[in-house]
Amino acid sequence: MRGPRAERAMRQHAAWRTARAAAATATIGLLMIACTDPIAPRGARTTAGSAAAAISSAAVDVDLGTTLVTFRAQDVPANFEARVAALGGRVVLTVPQIGVASVMVGEAGAASLAAASDVLAVGPEAAPTPGGVQLRGPTAPAGPPIDFLSEPLGFLQQWHLELVGADDALAAGRTGEGALIGVIDTGIYYDHPDLAPNYAGGRNFFAPYCALDPQRLPSTCDPDDPVDDLFHGTAVAGIIAAAANGVGMVGVAPKARLLAARVCGRTVGCPEAALLAGIVYAADQRVDAMNISVNGYQLIARRYSPMFAAFQRAVAYAHARGALVVAAAGNEDFDLNHLGQYAPGLPDALKQLWNQGTLLLVSGLGPDARPSTLFGTVFTNRGMMIDLAAPSGTFPELESLVWSTSSPLGPDLPGVLWTGFIGTSFATPHVTGAAAQVVGAYGHIGPSRIAARLRQTATDLGKVGHDEVYGDGLVNVAAAVGLPMW
Repeated sequence: MRGPRAERAMRQHAAWRTARAAAATATIGLLMIACTDPIAPRGARTTAGSAAAAISSAAVDVDLGTTLVTFRAQDVPANFEARVAALGGRVVLTVPQIGVASVMVGEAGAASLAAASDVLAVGPEAAPTPGGVQLRGPTAPAGPPIDFLSEPLGFLQQWHLELVGADDALAAGRTGEGALIGVIDTGIYYDHPDLAPNYAGGRNFFAPYCALDPQRLPSTCDPDDPVDDLFHGTAVAGIIAAAANGVGMVGVAPKARLLAARVCGRTVGCPEAALLAGIVYAADQRVDAMNISVNGYQLIARRYSPMFAAFQRAVAYAHARGALVVAAAGNEDFDLNHLGQYAPGLPDALKQLWNQGTLLLVSGLGPDARPSTLFGTVFTNRGMMIDLAAPSGTFPELESLVWSTSSPLGPDLPGVLWTGFIGTSFATPHVTGAAAQVVGAYGHIGPSRIAARLRQTATDLGKVGHDEVYGDGLVNVAAAVGLPMW
Protein backbone atom coordinates (compact mmCIF):
# COMPACT_ATOMS: atom_id res chain seq x y z
CA MET A 1 0.00 0.00 0.00
CA ARG A 2 1.42 3.34 -1.01
CA GLY A 3 0.20 6.37 0.91
CA PRO A 4 -0.91 9.70 -0.64
CA ARG A 5 2.21 11.48 0.63
CA ALA A 6 4.48 9.08 -1.23
CA GLU A 7 2.33 9.36 -4.35
CA ARG A 8 2.52 13.17 -4.20
CA ALA A 9 6.27 13.08 -3.75
CA MET A 10 6.61 10.73 -6.74
CA ARG A 11 4.54 13.03 -8.97
CA GLN A 12 6.47 16.11 -7.91
CA HIS A 13 9.76 14.34 -8.35
CA ALA A 14 8.82 13.41 -11.92
CA ALA A 15 7.68 16.97 -12.69
CA TRP A 16 10.86 18.55 -11.37
CA ARG A 17 13.27 15.89 -12.59
CA THR A 18 14.53 17.86 -15.57
CA ALA A 19 15.18 21.00 -13.52
CA ARG A 20 16.97 19.07 -10.81
CA ALA A 21 19.06 17.15 -13.31
CA ALA A 22 20.24 20.36 -14.91
CA ALA A 23 21.14 21.85 -11.54
CA ALA A 24 22.86 18.68 -10.41
CA THR A 25 24.86 18.45 -13.61
CA ALA A 26 25.99 22.03 -13.13
CA THR A 27 27.23 21.14 -9.67
CA ILE A 28 28.74 17.75 -10.48
CA GLY A 29 32.07 18.95 -9.14
CA LEU A 30 30.53 19.03 -5.67
CA LEU A 31 29.45 15.41 -5.67
CA MET A 32 30.41 13.22 -2.73
CA ILE A 33 28.91 9.72 -2.64
CA ALA A 34 28.90 8.06 0.77
CA CYS A 35 27.75 4.72 -0.52
CA THR A 36 29.93 2.74 1.91
CA ASP A 37 29.00 4.81 4.95
CA PRO A 38 31.00 6.72 3.97
CA ILE A 39 34.40 5.40 2.89
CA ALA A 40 35.81 1.94 3.47
CA PRO A 41 38.80 2.42 5.79
CA ARG A 42 42.15 2.22 4.06
CA GLY A 43 44.00 -0.91 5.09
CA ALA A 44 40.78 -2.84 5.81
CA ARG A 45 41.37 -6.56 5.78
CA THR A 46 39.26 -9.67 5.32
CA THR A 47 39.58 -12.23 8.06
CA ALA A 48 39.52 -15.92 7.25
CA GLY A 49 37.14 -18.09 9.20
CA SER A 50 33.37 -18.24 9.47
CA ALA A 51 31.08 -16.61 6.93
CA ALA A 52 29.93 -14.18 9.59
CA ALA A 53 33.49 -13.03 10.19
CA ALA A 54 34.09 -12.64 6.47
CA ILE A 55 31.03 -10.49 5.98
CA SER A 56 31.59 -8.13 8.88
CA SER A 57 35.35 -7.93 8.81
CA ALA A 58 35.59 -7.12 5.13
CA ALA A 59 33.89 -3.86 5.96
CA VAL A 60 34.78 -3.15 9.56
CA ASP A 61 38.02 -4.71 10.71
CA VAL A 62 40.95 -2.35 10.85
CA ASP A 63 44.06 -3.61 12.57
CA LEU A 64 43.98 -1.18 15.47
CA GLY A 65 46.03 -3.48 17.66
CA THR A 66 43.73 -2.70 20.58
CA THR A 67 41.66 -5.06 22.71
CA LEU A 68 38.16 -4.42 24.03
CA VAL A 69 37.51 -5.62 27.58
CA THR A 70 34.00 -5.92 29.03
CA PHE A 71 33.76 -6.44 32.79
CA ARG A 72 31.08 -8.43 34.57
CA ALA A 73 30.14 -5.40 36.63
CA GLN A 74 29.16 -2.14 34.97
CA ASP A 75 32.30 -0.50 36.26
CA VAL A 76 36.05 -0.49 35.59
CA PRO A 77 38.10 -1.69 38.58
CA ALA A 78 40.20 0.97 40.24
CA ASN A 79 43.35 -1.15 39.86
CA PHE A 80 42.81 -1.95 36.18
CA GLU A 81 45.44 0.44 34.84
CA ALA A 82 48.02 -1.12 37.12
CA ARG A 83 46.95 -4.62 36.05
CA VAL A 84 47.39 -3.74 32.39
CA ALA A 85 50.76 -2.09 33.04
CA ALA A 86 51.93 -5.25 34.83
CA LEU A 87 51.14 -7.14 31.61
CA GLY A 88 53.32 -4.75 29.64
CA GLY A 89 50.40 -2.86 28.13
CA ARG A 90 48.54 0.41 28.54
CA VAL A 91 44.93 1.58 28.79
CA VAL A 92 43.72 3.52 25.76
CA LEU A 93 40.19 4.48 26.86
CA THR A 94 37.74 3.50 29.59
CA VAL A 95 33.96 3.81 29.74
CA PRO A 96 33.35 3.14 33.45
CA GLN A 97 29.61 3.81 33.25
CA ILE A 98 29.13 0.54 31.37
CA GLY A 99 32.22 -1.40 32.45
CA VAL A 100 34.25 -1.28 29.22
CA ALA A 101 37.88 -0.53 28.44
CA SER A 102 40.15 -0.47 25.41
CA VAL A 103 43.72 -1.57 26.01
CA MET A 104 46.92 -2.00 24.04
CA VAL A 105 48.28 -5.34 25.19
CA GLY A 106 49.82 -8.42 23.57
CA GLU A 107 48.16 -11.78 22.99
CA ALA A 108 49.45 -13.19 26.25
CA GLY A 109 48.19 -10.14 28.12
CA ALA A 110 44.78 -10.41 26.48
CA ALA A 111 44.59 -14.07 27.47
CA SER A 112 45.49 -13.17 31.04
CA LEU A 113 42.75 -10.55 31.16
CA ALA A 114 40.21 -12.98 29.69
CA ALA A 115 40.98 -15.43 32.49
CA ALA A 116 40.29 -12.89 35.23
CA SER A 117 37.17 -13.55 37.29
CA ASP A 118 35.86 -10.00 36.95
CA VAL A 119 36.07 -9.97 33.13
CA LEU A 120 33.09 -10.99 31.00
CA ALA A 121 34.60 -10.83 27.50
CA VAL A 122 37.85 -9.93 25.75
CA GLY A 123 38.41 -9.59 22.03
CA PRO A 124 40.10 -7.56 19.28
CA GLU A 125 38.60 -4.10 19.03
CA ALA A 126 36.95 -3.48 15.66
CA ALA A 127 36.25 -0.11 14.04
CA PRO A 128 32.89 0.04 12.20
CA THR A 129 32.75 2.64 9.46
CA PRO A 130 30.80 5.85 9.58
CA GLY A 131 27.58 2.69 6.42
CA GLY A 132 0.89 2.46 20.74
CA VAL A 133 0.93 5.46 22.87
CA GLN A 134 -1.70 8.13 22.45
CA LEU A 135 -0.55 11.74 22.63
CA ARG A 136 -2.77 14.75 22.97
CA GLY A 137 -2.34 17.76 20.71
CA PRO A 138 1.06 19.50 20.73
CA THR A 139 1.71 21.28 24.00
CA ALA A 140 4.18 23.83 22.62
CA PRO A 141 3.05 26.75 20.45
CA ALA A 142 4.18 26.81 16.84
CA GLY A 143 6.49 29.53 15.53
CA PRO A 144 6.27 31.50 12.28
CA PRO A 145 6.03 29.38 9.12
CA ILE A 146 9.21 28.38 7.28
CA ASP A 147 9.25 27.89 3.52
CA PHE A 148 12.07 25.48 2.81
CA LEU A 149 11.94 26.47 -0.87
CA SER A 150 13.35 29.87 0.12
CA GLU A 151 16.68 28.20 0.94
CA PRO A 152 19.11 28.15 -2.01
CA LEU A 153 19.15 24.34 -2.15
CA GLY A 154 15.48 23.95 -1.30
CA PHE A 155 13.64 23.64 -4.58
CA LEU A 156 16.24 21.80 -6.61
CA GLN A 157 17.91 19.55 -4.07
CA GLN A 158 15.75 18.86 -1.00
CA TRP A 159 13.14 16.42 -2.32
CA HIS A 160 13.76 14.36 0.80
CA LEU A 161 12.13 16.97 3.06
CA GLU A 162 8.91 16.65 1.11
CA LEU A 163 8.98 12.87 1.08
CA VAL A 164 8.93 12.78 4.89
CA GLY A 165 6.47 15.66 5.35
CA ALA A 166 9.03 17.99 6.86
CA ASP A 167 7.97 20.73 4.46
CA ASP A 168 4.47 20.74 5.94
CA ALA A 169 5.80 20.72 9.50
CA LEU A 170 8.07 23.68 8.72
CA ALA A 171 5.23 25.54 7.01
CA ALA A 172 3.20 25.09 10.20
CA GLY A 173 6.01 26.66 12.24
CA ARG A 174 7.29 23.43 13.75
CA THR A 175 11.07 23.57 14.18
CA GLY A 176 12.15 21.12 16.90
CA GLU A 177 13.04 24.01 19.20
CA GLY A 178 13.92 22.76 22.68
CA ALA A 179 15.32 19.41 21.53
CA LEU A 180 18.97 18.42 22.06
CA ILE A 181 20.27 15.84 19.58
CA GLY A 182 23.51 13.89 19.77
CA VAL A 183 25.49 13.15 16.60
CA ILE A 184 27.70 10.11 17.26
CA ASP A 185 29.92 10.24 14.21
CA THR A 186 33.01 11.90 12.71
CA GLY A 187 32.25 15.14 14.53
CA ILE A 188 30.58 18.32 13.26
CA TYR A 189 32.16 21.17 11.32
CA TYR A 190 30.75 23.62 13.84
CA ASP A 191 31.80 26.77 11.93
CA HIS A 192 29.54 25.83 9.04
CA PRO A 193 27.07 28.69 8.37
CA ASP A 194 24.13 26.28 8.38
CA LEU A 195 25.20 24.54 11.61
CA ALA A 196 26.88 27.17 13.79
CA PRO A 197 23.54 28.60 15.03
CA ASN A 198 22.54 25.23 16.50
CA TYR A 199 25.87 23.86 17.70
CA ALA A 200 25.86 22.95 21.40
CA GLY A 201 29.43 21.73 21.93
CA GLY A 202 30.91 18.27 22.15
CA ARG A 203 33.92 15.99 22.73
CA ASN A 204 36.38 13.99 20.67
CA PHE A 205 36.56 10.35 21.79
CA PHE A 206 38.74 9.29 18.88
CA ALA A 207 41.65 11.35 20.23
CA PRO A 208 43.24 8.42 22.17
CA TYR A 209 43.44 6.52 18.86
CA CYS A 210 44.68 9.36 16.68
CA ALA A 211 48.24 8.04 16.39
CA LEU A 212 46.77 5.10 14.43
CA ASP A 213 45.35 7.41 11.75
CA PRO A 214 47.94 8.20 9.07
CA GLN A 215 45.90 11.17 7.79
CA ARG A 216 45.34 12.73 11.21
CA LEU A 217 45.21 16.48 11.66
CA PRO A 218 45.98 18.30 14.91
CA SER A 219 42.26 18.44 15.63
CA THR A 220 42.03 14.65 15.24
CA CYS A 221 44.11 14.33 18.40
CA ASP A 222 42.43 17.01 20.52
CA PRO A 223 39.92 15.50 22.98
CA ASP A 224 38.20 18.85 23.40
CA ASP A 225 37.74 19.47 19.68
CA PRO A 226 35.00 17.46 17.95
CA VAL A 227 35.44 19.23 14.60
CA ASP A 228 34.68 17.03 11.59
CA ASP A 229 37.71 16.74 9.31
CA LEU A 230 36.08 14.12 7.06
CA PHE A 231 32.45 14.99 6.10
CA HIS A 232 30.12 12.32 7.42
CA GLY A 233 28.98 13.75 10.75
CA THR A 234 28.51 17.21 9.24
CA ALA A 235 26.20 15.76 6.59
CA VAL A 236 24.19 13.94 9.25
CA ALA A 237 23.96 17.10 11.36
CA GLY A 238 22.70 19.18 8.42
CA ILE A 239 19.85 16.77 7.66
CA ILE A 240 18.81 16.90 11.29
CA ALA A 241 19.08 20.60 12.04
CA ALA A 242 20.57 22.89 9.40
CA ALA A 243 19.30 26.36 10.31
CA ALA A 244 16.59 28.15 8.36
CA ASN A 245 18.75 31.19 7.66
CA GLY A 246 18.56 31.69 3.92
CA VAL A 247 21.93 29.98 3.46
CA GLY A 248 22.34 26.65 1.71
CA MET A 249 19.60 24.36 3.03
CA VAL A 250 17.31 23.67 5.96
CA GLY A 251 17.14 20.59 8.18
CA VAL A 252 14.18 18.55 9.35
CA ALA A 253 14.27 20.34 12.73
CA PRO A 254 16.04 23.67 12.09
CA LYS A 255 15.98 24.89 15.70
CA ALA A 256 17.09 21.70 17.42
CA ARG A 257 20.45 21.89 19.17
CA LEU A 258 23.32 19.62 18.05
CA LEU A 259 25.80 17.91 20.38
CA ALA A 260 28.87 16.38 18.70
CA ALA A 261 30.49 13.17 19.90
CA ARG A 262 33.37 12.50 17.58
CA VAL A 263 34.10 8.77 17.64
CA CYS A 264 35.72 8.19 14.22
CA GLY A 265 39.00 8.95 12.52
CA ARG A 266 39.68 10.02 8.97
CA THR A 267 40.89 6.63 7.73
CA VAL A 268 40.50 3.99 10.47
CA GLY A 269 36.76 4.01 11.16
CA CYS A 270 35.19 4.24 14.59
CA PRO A 271 36.82 2.18 17.38
CA GLU A 272 34.24 0.39 19.44
CA ALA A 273 35.23 1.88 22.79
CA ALA A 274 35.13 5.38 21.28
CA LEU A 275 31.65 4.66 19.92
CA LEU A 276 30.50 3.39 23.32
CA ALA A 277 32.02 6.43 25.05
CA GLY A 278 30.21 8.72 22.63
CA ILE A 279 26.87 7.07 23.38
CA VAL A 280 27.43 7.35 27.13
CA TYR A 281 28.59 10.97 26.84
CA ALA A 282 25.53 12.01 24.84
CA ALA A 283 23.27 10.24 27.31
CA ASP A 284 24.98 12.00 30.24
CA GLN A 285 24.35 15.33 28.48
CA ARG A 286 20.65 14.39 28.45
CA VAL A 287 20.11 14.45 24.72
CA ASP A 288 16.57 13.64 23.63
CA ALA A 289 17.80 11.45 20.79
CA MET A 290 21.12 10.41 19.31
CA ASN A 291 21.97 9.52 15.72
CA ILE A 292 24.36 6.62 15.05
CA SER A 293 25.01 6.42 11.33
CA VAL A 294 27.80 3.95 11.75
CA ASN A 295 26.90 1.06 9.47
CA GLY A 296 23.94 -0.60 11.18
CA TYR A 297 24.68 -4.19 10.21
CA GLN A 298 28.21 -3.86 11.48
CA LEU A 299 26.85 -2.56 14.77
CA ILE A 300 24.32 -5.39 14.98
CA ALA A 301 26.90 -8.00 14.09
CA ARG A 302 29.19 -6.77 16.85
CA ARG A 303 26.27 -6.79 19.28
CA TYR A 304 26.05 -10.53 18.91
CA SER A 305 29.75 -11.16 19.09
CA PRO A 306 31.44 -11.57 22.50
CA MET A 307 31.16 -7.79 22.81
CA PHE A 308 27.35 -7.88 22.75
CA ALA A 309 27.05 -6.94 26.42
CA ALA A 310 29.00 -3.72 25.89
CA PHE A 311 26.68 -2.40 23.19
CA GLN A 312 23.59 -3.63 24.98
CA ARG A 313 24.67 -1.79 28.11
CA ALA A 314 25.39 1.43 26.20
CA VAL A 315 21.97 1.49 24.53
CA ALA A 316 20.23 0.64 27.83
CA TYR A 317 22.26 3.37 29.56
CA ALA A 318 21.09 5.90 26.98
CA HIS A 319 17.49 4.78 27.21
CA ALA A 320 17.51 5.04 31.00
CA ARG A 321 18.70 8.64 30.71
CA GLY A 322 15.97 9.67 28.34
CA ALA A 323 17.72 9.28 24.98
CA LEU A 324 16.25 7.59 21.93
CA VAL A 325 18.94 5.79 19.89
CA VAL A 326 18.42 5.88 16.11
CA ALA A 327 20.76 3.79 13.94
CA ALA A 328 21.33 3.09 10.25
CA ALA A 329 20.35 -0.33 8.88
CA GLY A 330 23.41 -0.50 6.63
CA ASN A 331 24.16 -0.77 2.94
CA GLU A 332 25.11 -4.39 2.22
CA ASP A 333 21.75 -5.55 0.76
CA PHE A 334 21.55 -8.15 3.53
CA ASP A 335 18.37 -9.94 4.52
CA LEU A 336 18.68 -9.58 8.27
CA ASN A 337 16.01 -12.27 8.77
CA HIS A 338 18.33 -14.98 7.50
CA LEU A 339 21.65 -14.35 9.19
CA GLY A 340 21.50 -17.62 11.10
CA GLN A 341 23.55 -19.27 8.39
CA TYR A 342 26.40 -16.95 9.33
CA ALA A 343 25.87 -16.79 13.08
CA PRO A 344 23.61 -19.41 14.72
CA GLY A 345 21.07 -17.81 17.02
CA LEU A 346 21.52 -14.34 15.53
CA PRO A 347 17.92 -13.96 14.25
CA ASP A 348 16.53 -14.75 17.71
CA ALA A 349 18.96 -12.29 19.26
CA LEU A 350 17.91 -9.61 16.77
CA LYS A 351 14.27 -10.27 17.56
CA GLN A 352 15.03 -9.92 21.26
CA LEU A 353 16.66 -6.52 20.76
CA TRP A 354 13.85 -5.35 18.48
CA ASN A 355 11.25 -6.34 21.07
CA GLN A 356 13.10 -4.32 23.70
CA GLY A 357 12.32 -1.15 21.75
CA THR A 358 15.51 0.60 22.84
CA LEU A 359 16.81 1.34 19.35
CA LEU A 360 15.19 2.40 16.05
CA LEU A 361 16.75 0.88 12.93
CA VAL A 362 16.25 2.83 9.69
CA SER A 363 16.27 1.59 6.09
CA GLY A 364 16.77 3.79 3.03
CA LEU A 365 14.52 4.93 0.16
CA GLY A 366 14.89 6.85 -3.08
CA PRO A 367 12.70 9.72 -4.31
CA ASP A 368 10.04 7.26 -5.53
CA ALA A 369 9.68 5.88 -1.98
CA ARG A 370 11.17 2.56 -3.10
CA PRO A 371 14.37 1.03 -1.67
CA SER A 372 17.48 3.00 -2.57
CA THR A 373 19.67 1.78 -5.42
CA LEU A 374 23.25 2.23 -6.55
CA PHE A 375 23.56 1.76 -10.31
CA GLY A 376 20.21 -0.02 -10.27
CA THR A 377 21.08 -2.40 -7.41
CA VAL A 378 19.25 -2.17 -4.11
CA PHE A 379 21.72 -1.67 -1.26
CA THR A 380 19.69 -0.99 1.88
CA ASN A 381 19.52 -3.86 4.37
CA ARG A 382 16.10 -5.29 5.20
CA GLY A 383 14.48 -7.48 7.80
CA MET A 384 11.61 -7.54 10.28
CA MET A 385 13.71 -5.62 12.81
CA ILE A 386 13.64 -2.53 10.54
CA ASP A 387 11.57 0.09 12.37
CA LEU A 388 11.17 2.95 9.91
CA ALA A 389 12.24 4.02 6.42
CA ALA A 390 13.52 7.41 5.27
CA PRO A 391 15.27 8.97 2.24
CA SER A 392 18.80 7.77 1.52
CA GLY A 393 19.03 8.70 -2.16
CA THR A 394 19.85 6.84 -5.36
CA PHE A 395 22.74 6.98 -7.83
CA PRO A 396 23.77 7.66 -10.64
CA GLU A 397 20.83 10.10 -10.78
CA LEU A 398 22.53 13.14 -9.28
CA GLU A 399 19.25 14.90 -8.62
CA SER A 400 18.21 11.92 -6.48
CA LEU A 401 21.02 12.23 -3.95
CA VAL A 402 20.34 13.49 -0.44
CA TRP A 403 21.96 16.92 -0.30
CA SER A 404 23.35 18.26 2.93
CA THR A 405 26.15 20.16 4.63
CA SER A 406 29.76 19.00 4.31
CA SER A 407 33.05 19.73 6.03
CA PRO A 408 35.54 21.84 4.07
CA LEU A 409 38.31 20.05 6.00
CA GLY A 410 37.57 16.73 4.30
CA PRO A 411 40.36 15.24 2.18
CA ASP A 412 38.19 14.46 -0.85
CA LEU A 413 36.44 17.79 -1.47
CA PRO A 414 38.37 20.45 0.46
CA GLY A 415 36.54 23.72 0.79
CA VAL A 416 33.11 22.29 -0.13
CA LEU A 417 30.27 23.23 2.25
CA TRP A 418 27.28 21.47 0.63
CA THR A 419 27.11 18.37 -1.54
CA GLY A 420 25.13 15.20 -2.29
CA PHE A 421 25.15 11.89 -0.42
CA ILE A 422 23.75 8.38 -0.64
CA GLY A 423 23.43 5.66 2.00
CA THR A 424 21.36 4.66 4.99
CA SER A 425 23.65 6.90 7.04
CA PHE A 426 21.65 9.77 5.59
CA ALA A 427 18.23 8.15 5.96
CA THR A 428 18.77 7.86 9.71
CA PRO A 429 19.02 11.59 10.49
CA HIS A 430 15.59 12.17 8.91
CA VAL A 431 14.17 9.97 11.67
CA THR A 432 16.35 11.62 14.31
CA GLY A 433 15.19 15.03 13.06
CA ALA A 434 11.60 13.82 13.29
CA ALA A 435 12.28 12.82 16.90
CA ALA A 436 13.50 16.38 17.53
CA GLN A 437 10.30 17.70 16.00
CA VAL A 438 8.23 15.51 18.35
CA VAL A 439 10.16 16.91 21.32
CA GLY A 440 9.62 20.44 20.05
CA ALA A 441 5.88 19.83 19.78
CA TYR A 442 5.19 17.66 22.84
CA GLY A 443 8.09 18.32 25.20
CA HIS A 444 10.61 15.90 26.71
CA ILE A 445 8.31 12.88 26.70
CA GLY A 446 11.03 10.21 26.78
CA PRO A 447 12.45 7.76 24.24
CA SER A 448 9.69 5.16 24.36
CA ARG A 449 6.94 7.68 23.67
CA ILE A 450 8.94 9.44 20.97
CA ALA A 451 9.56 6.12 19.23
CA ALA A 452 5.92 5.11 19.57
CA ARG A 453 4.78 8.41 18.10
CA LEU A 454 7.07 8.07 15.10
CA ARG A 455 5.96 4.49 14.45
CA GLN A 456 2.26 5.22 14.91
CA THR A 457 2.25 8.12 12.48
CA ALA A 458 4.50 6.64 9.78
CA THR A 459 3.11 6.36 6.24
CA ASP A 460 2.45 2.67 5.63
CA LEU A 461 4.20 1.46 2.47
CA GLY A 462 4.75 -1.95 0.91
CA LYS A 463 2.82 -4.71 2.65
CA VAL A 464 0.06 -3.58 4.97
CA GLY A 465 1.44 -3.18 8.47
CA HIS A 466 5.00 -3.85 9.58
CA ASP A 467 7.21 -5.34 6.89
CA GLU A 468 10.88 -6.11 6.28
CA VAL A 469 11.54 -3.25 3.86
CA TYR A 470 9.76 -0.25 5.42
CA GLY A 471 9.26 -1.40 9.00
CA ASP A 472 6.23 0.53 10.22
CA GLY A 473 6.53 2.83 7.21
CA LEU A 474 8.04 6.03 5.87
CA VAL A 475 8.62 8.48 8.70
CA ASN A 476 6.03 11.26 8.52
CA VAL A 477 7.18 14.42 10.30
CA ALA A 478 3.96 16.36 9.71
CA ALA A 479 1.78 13.65 11.23
CA ALA A 480 4.22 13.14 14.10
CA VAL A 481 3.78 16.77 15.23
CA GLY A 482 -0.01 16.61 15.06
CA LEU A 483 -0.79 17.89 11.58
CA PRO A 484 -3.58 16.07 9.73
CA MET A 485 -2.51 12.68 8.36
CA TRP A 486 -3.26 12.10 4.71
